[in-house]
Amino acid sequence: MTEEVQESLHLFFKQSEGAAPMHSQHNRPLIIGHRGAVGVMPENTQTAYNFALEHGVDGIEFDVHLSQDGFPIVLHDSNLRRTVGLDQFVDEMTLAQLRQLDAAAIHRSHSSTTNIHSQLIPTLQEVISWIPAPRLLCVELKTRHDGVPYPGLEEITVQAIRNASAENRTILSSFNFAILEKLRMIAPDIRRHAIIATEYFSRFPTSDYAQIIDDLVSRQVDWVAVNKAFLTPSFVDALHNRGLLAHAWVVNTVEEFTHFAALGVFAVTTDRPDILCAAPRT
Repeated sequence: MTEEVQESLHLFFKQSEGAAPMHSQHNRPLIIGHRGAVGVMPENTQTAYNFALEHGVDGIEFDVHLSQDGFPIVLHDSNLRRTVGLDQFVDEMTLAQLRQLDAAAIHRSHSSTTNIHSQLIPTLQEVISWIPAPRLLCVELKTRHDGVPYPGLEEITVQAIRNASAENRTILSSFNFAILEKLRMIAPDIRRHAIIATEYFSRFPTSDYAQIIDDLVSRQVDWVAVNKAFLTPSFVDALHNRGLLAHAWVVNTVEEFTHFAALGVFAVTTDRPDILCAAPRT
């Protein structure tokens, strides 16, 4: 690992005065709970976050949309059908209407676990309060169902983070580079996380890592979450050589975790924090 990457890690883990870094060794990937623990719990709910935290995750990844009346809502899809059973878009409903829904409805109907009670669709402010320091807040800003960014979502999200004094443990992410650029302009002190997969790689010649890395560096991101299918040893090395942190998603087995740890990735996102947090991390 280059000195540049080590310095980047040092700066990232710089906490408020008196707080210690989560890890003293950089060769152990951080484990980030995907929507809490989507593989076993109703995603993006307090129950899922608590499950992940109890198993020892280093951070939680979650997703933010805006309600019709401008409140930041934590939910993965722009449509409520898959998780709630209501075929309606988030931005067509007010906060009060969304709070009448059960975020665990579909999970419970498909799960053998019967002790999961009704769950509120949370607000961003609630989720921040549920995830204690020094755990990382990996906040993905979503777009509307038509792919257009929500007006004002960046400012609203940043303000919620600042109100909670959580800047030093937050990474703001998106698939949408326009959102990442706006975040860079309004909150240069909060780190940014590009998420890339098939659509992004299709823009470049096969395995042209130099062009891809040049593009990512030009966007001034700190951290790159890569769909695991594209995360080769050469690509990880190329990212590190330019000072970018490599992150693998979604990693759900000990075998995969061991593989990506050996490649030197900085973090992994997982649906199964119960499995990965029990794995050796040396």
